[in-house]
Amino acid sequence: MTTTNSAELFLDNRKTLVAFGESIANGPTADSVQLARDNVRHAKRLLAQTEIEHADSRKAAKRIKRARESAWQPEAAS
Repeated sequence: MTTTNSAELFLDNRKTLVAFGESIANGPTADSVQLARDNVRHAKRLLAQTEIEHADSRKAAKRIKRARESAWQPEAAS
């Protein structure tokens, strides 16, 4: 996975929209608007998936921490 900055993303998006017929002079076309909407939906799905993965990793880290702590605790004598 590569990291890009916002300027690179802007230029890539601009090239894509121009390929779909959009220009600053002509404004957006129906195809470029649909492409932008699809991109937003895709970004939201990726963000939601990332949030789920981070939550799962935090839960796993807490579970491991509790297991380690309980392993060091002496068992209660009965």
